[in-house]
Amino acid sequence: MKRPWDGKTTLAKVAMICAVSLLLSLGLCGLNIAAANLARANAVQSPLVATAFVEAGCILVSAVGLVIVGIIALVKAIVAPFYPKEPEE
Repeated sequence: MKRPWDGKTTLAKVAMICAVSLLLSLGLCGLNIAAANLARANAVQSPLVATAFVEAGCILVSAVGLVIVGIIALVKAIVAPFYPKEPEE
């Protein structure tokens, strides 16, 4: 059975992990906002606020990771023509 990440570069794997964690964090953040709007009691909102900070941190780290991966991919695409691959024997 072939796994979807077999044969991918490390850069592609990191981009996939960052993109998935960003999407999950954004979705959970939306659910958190909806839950906070439904629950007006302070006893329920305090755990929601705590998880909101965790989600915001994950969103920030994932977005920065995607930007860094994009910059590295762009630099590799610009520099690659100057360093052609040697034929494998």
